[in-house]
This record gives sequence, structure tokens and C-alpha cells, in this order.
Amino acid sequence: MALPERVELRYRVRQGGEWQDVTETVRLTYTACNYGGRRPWFLCSGAGCGRRVAVLYGAGKYFLRRHCYGLAYEIKREALEGWLRDKALRIRQRLGGSASLIELFPREPGDALAHL
Repeated sequence: MALPERVELRYRVRQGGEWQDVTETVRLTYTACNYGGRRPWFLCSGAGCGRRVAVLYGAGKYFLRRHCYGLAYEIKREALEGWLRDKALRIRQRLGGSASLIELFPREPGDALAHL
């Protein structure tokens, strides 16, 4: 049985308030599986991309891979300050301190000044 080389997606998107009909052809490629059979992959149709991916994202007019749309994982979307604050809170709590950033930072166990 011949496997398809492409899929055709037909959908509507709204850009600037107007609905647009879109027909997009996404190429497929296959890799052999260890215990037989073949696994399908999408080939991203982003400008100059053509990378093999398992998931395409509809974040714009076309379905593209995460990188082509500039999408990031949640941890990367957080502001650096928020990430650093959360890291400081985890360290404070590990050292036996409270989660309040207003209180003094607890000394490390075994610190020569811990008894002061």
C-alpha cells in the first residue's frame, strides 16, 4: 500500500477582520520503526525550513513548526525577573527560610556566622 506524500489542509482564518479561505499542502516523510512499519512526519513549509516535525502549530495563517513561529516553552516565556525570583524562593525554602523576600535570607547550615 502506498503511503501519502502530502496532506491538503483546507480551513478559514480571520486576518484584519475578514475571513480568508486557505488551502495548504503539507508534505510528509516517513521513518522506519524498530519493530516494523513506518512513522509519518510533517515537513514544515516555513520559509527555507523543511524540517521534519511531529506537530505543526496554527499560530498564524499557515501551520508551521514551533521555531518558525517563534513560539517558546512556558519557562522561556516567563520574564527573567520572575524566573530568578522563583529560584530565590526555592533556595530560601530549601535552607529553612520563609518564602517572603522581605525577611533576611537564611544562612547556610554550617556557616561560621550562623550562630550570631
